[in-house]
Amino acid sequence: MSNRTSLNRYSFIILGPVLAALCYWLLPSAYTDLHGEPMAISSATRATIAMIVWMGVWWLSEAVDLAVTSLLPIAMFPLLGVADLAAATTPYASHFIFLFVGGFMIALAMQRWQLDRRIALRILLLVGIRPANVVAGFMIITAALSTMITNTATTAMMLPIALSILSLRAGDHHSPQSIRFAVCLMLGIAYAASLGGMTTLIGTVPNAFAAGFLEDATGGGLTISFADWVQMAAPITIVMLGLAWLLLTQVLFRFHRLQGQDLSRAQLLQSYRELGVMRREEWMVLIVFITTALLWMARKSLNDLSFAIAGNHYQPFSGLHDANIAMLAALSLFILPGRDQPLMDWSTAVRLPWGILLLLGGSFSLATAISNNEVDMLLASQIGPYLEWSYWVVVLLFIAIVILLTEFTSNTATTASLVPLFAAFSPLLDVHIALIVMPVALAASCAFMTPIATPPNAIVFSSGYLHVKDMARAGLWMNLMAIAVLLAAALLWLPERLPI
Repeated sequence: MSNRTSLNRYSFIILGPVLAALCYWLLPSAYTDLHGEPMAISSATRATIAMIVWMGVWWLSEAVDLAVTSLLPIAMFPLLGVADLAAATTPYASHFIFLFVGGFMIALAMQRWQLDRRIALRILLLVGIRPANVVAGFMIITAALSTMITNTATTAMMLPIALSILSLRAGDHHSPQSIRFAVCLMLGIAYAASLGGMTTLIGTVPNAFAAGFLEDATGGGLTISFADWVQMAAPITIVMLGLAWLLLTQVLFRFHRLQGQDLSRAQLLQSYRELGVMRREEWMVLIVFITTALLWMARKSLNDLSFAIAGNHYQPFSGLHDANIAMLAALSLFILPGRDQPLMDWSTAVRLPWGILLLLGGSFSLATAISNNEVDMLLASQIGPYLEWSYWVVVLLFIAIVILLTEFTSNTATTASLVPLFAAFSPLLDVHIALIVMPVALAASCAFMTPIATPPNAIVFSSGYLHVKDMARAGLWMNLMAIAVLLAAALLWLPERLPI
């Protein structure tokens, strides 16, 4: 780390608590609520706003690791009177976090036995050898895997397969057609990984944060299950994925049939054959994966399932939750035997992204404090008198702000910082809080312009086939399409699909 970089880092480290202290002392003693009544600003409210500023500066600047910043509620909330220790730490054990733990365990098991690679190669062999079909195949499998596996791991797995096709293709590798194909393929993988993560609660951290925030903000009145999220987000993902493929292959990087595609197919076949026949471990992990997905989709029906025995009605699955299913799946991976060892061992399990789990916990703790200490109402009352725009204009603005910020900052940090603030607008606009939170959370996955925007962007950029101008040009169009699609979804699709 250079001296200049170190200086900038420590500048932001100091700036966080300094701005927080200034915010605490400069806040007025009272405010006028939405009904024109004077309301005192309590010490807890002032401290909560100060912590929003402190955590926001550290999260957005990444001067301190995101997971470390997420420990601030445990360290500072009891000292500042924001919340007692029990209230500050409880969100770190949210069921959404254990849902993520189970999902990560399944993903690690798939990677351990190379089941994810087998699925990827098999689907690529099915889509055909035409260049546009190859791009479509990579995008479909990348998006599908990203629904259950982190988009970073999915992109890292798909990139070597793509590079093997590009390197073994006959003909002039530097021809305009070949270059366009390579750029198109790289961008297709990165964009599909981000879009696939939008589809499920465990696909990306902002999704789980949004669902957890909504449950806390509504006092448990709105619980979005795994199946609910898929039903709402999957059509949006499919539309965006189709538009992305059309944009890349038919508009920005059009190419004709390339020479040497038989070699590419031959390489795919060779790579697939090298995996051999499916081992017992692969079959068992696949069964666990499919069973878990089916249980997640059918969970609400199982909750309502009842039996009449000797005149008494029983609902044996009434307490079943998505997190229960995830942990049952995780436990089964440690118990079910492979040929010589269990499907999962602890040396593999310790690769869980613990930092992500802490970041979720810190985000939930801050969001709970914002609600409990009425910070959201204070912000709404201050902004409300100046807000004369309609719902669609405000949501359009929020979506655009989030997409712009995530081009340069962590999408998780952006979501954790802005969702609680934007949610305060719901009573002013007379709409359900979810109609603001959902589009904003999905927008956090739509950063396509810069290599630093997302790990998938950075991974494909490292291939050497891309220039910043390629990613910026395609990403600008992708961002504009994402804004349009998410706004349309907020107005036309989500109001009919939210479980409210």
